[in-house]
Amino acid sequence: MLHFEWNTDGMPATERYTLCISPTQNFSGDVYEIPVGTEHSLDVGYERLQEAFEQLGCTRFETAELYWNIRADESGDFLSRTSSILYLDGIMEFTDVRGDEQITYRVTKLTYSNGKSVVWLADNLRTVRYPDGSALDPSKDYIRLDEDDEAERFRAYGCLYSIAVSKQIVPEGWRIPTVADYEELFSEAAKVPGGYNVLKDNVWYGDFPREEGHINEWRMNLSSAGRLPEDVHEIWGSASIYCYLIVSDMDDRVILHDNGDELWKSANDGAALRLIYVGND
Repeated sequence: MLHFEWNTDGMPATERYTLCISPTQNFSGDVYEIPVGTEHSLDVGYERLQEAFEQLGCTRFETAELYWNIRADESGDFLSRTSSILYLDGIMEFTDVRGDEQITYRVTKLTYSNGKSVVWLADNLRTVRYPDGSALDPSKDYIRLDEDDEAERFRAYGCLYSIAVSKQIVPEGWRIPTVADYEELFSEAAKVPGGYNVLKDNVWYGDFPREEGHINEWRMNLSSAGRLPEDVHEIWGSASIYCYLIVSDMDDRVILHDNGDELWKSANDGAALRLIYVGND
């Protein structure tokens, strides 16, 4: 949430204002506008800032230098002769809208030892809709905890999806990781102090060596959400040492990490789903 405030001394009490944001100091290019009314302050949430990023052509999840000013609607003039600079160090959230369903996920950007940067969805996907807003079938497409009874656990575990439906629910600009993507992720984590601990949520990952510290330093929030075993539509293996995840390049297996140096391939019908950002700018 960003707070904007401006001085309206000398202005009529009935004057209405508009917050203007632009990538250029003189506002010669695209301008994102937010009507304010007669107020002299405004709080802008990350969802609205994400919308501004997209409209102004900024690269999502990258640092942006923008300019803002307040326009008096009656005259069309800006209140300040000089626009203020707005530095945004990437909005590390992604709001996924599917029909009347709107879910905001955490995002993390990792830079590996070879200099490569990867933007990961830092939550398990928890949508129950296709991208067009139509509903998934809970009897075969996914299973989840009761959100009302265990809201925090539900947020951490998300949904366990069937492998088949997972390929059909990826939002624009994202992709399902491959086996190689996860091998690289865990290999990079193993190189740093704390090892795999840097990937794991302290509360919602089951058994792991917490005494080694560095827990969730990479803000990946991995949880041991469990799996969908073959031909059984139930959650198995949650809150354990095992982390099961869907990959894009296996149709009858999911990957399994058990805090060891090998990434296993496990015969299951489904698991939790993470995503990698590929961009849609």
